[in-house]
Amino acid sequence: MSQQIAALERLAGVRLVERARGAGPVTLTEAGTVLLAHAEPMLSRLRAARADIAVIADGRTHEVRLGVDPGIGRRVLPAVLGDLAGQPHAPGVLLVETTSDDHRRALLESGDLDLAVVELPLADSRLAAAALLRDRFIVLAPVCSPLAGLGRPPTMAEILSMRTIWTGNTKLADAPPSGEGRVRGAMPYETLQALVAAGQGVAIVPEVLVDAGQSAVVALEIADGPPPRMLGIAWHSERQLGRPVQALQAAFQRQCAGVDRSAAGAIA
Repeated sequence: MSQQIAALERLAGVRLVERARGAGPVTLTEAGTVLLAHAEPMLSRLRAARADIAVIADGRTHEVRLGVDPGIGRRVLPAVLGDLAGQPHAPGVLLVETTSDDHRRALLESGDLDLAVVELPLADSRLAAAALLRDRFIVLAPVCSPLAGLGRPPTMAEILSMRTIWTGNTKLADAPPSGEGRVRGAMPYETLQALVAAGQGVAIVPEVLVDAGQSAVVALEIADGPPPRMLGIAWHSERQLGRPVQALQAAFQRQCAGVDRSAAGAIA
């Protein structure tokens, strides 16, 4: 490593690190800090170039690697793929489902995904995105819950007064700390809905996750709920978007434009 640093310093013509004697820490000089700031976008562009070349080398010019949340997979993806199938030269889709938004972003940045549905806004300037839909938060409750019998949308105070289930899939700033009567942990939506149906608590979730699989659960609006999240379709800004990627992106935008997020009610 020391030889590599010395070679880099010879190329740069300046000292890049401060070397302490013995086992002391090694720190960047001012010039080293400047070089690091330039190196990070260069490395990102190199990863993007490698990903574009790999598409050709691996024979994947007609396939798109797509990362989605399971909720999008259930609610939107069937219509998107149906839309795509009606287009000439429709590409194949390699689907990667993960509940972690951060994981999908990381896979985009590394070149392991071509497109991904993520929450906006993007914090990473190496990624670009187009907005798809606004997804509000609702509360899932057992049909026998007092919330279901209110005859009106419950308030956050009323929801938090009950036994609640909090998952890593819901990013809420006012999520309570762990304590008595709280169930916490990352889990698939199917597990969460099963816990709610079994009377283990109520849960605040993005509405796009809700499906019609449980008659023992109701989905209710929240009177003073958190702002809705914005979902978008994202890609690496340095990647060359081929026609298959563009076709899938356009299909998502067409189908999500017609998604109606206005109704929450009993899950039949």
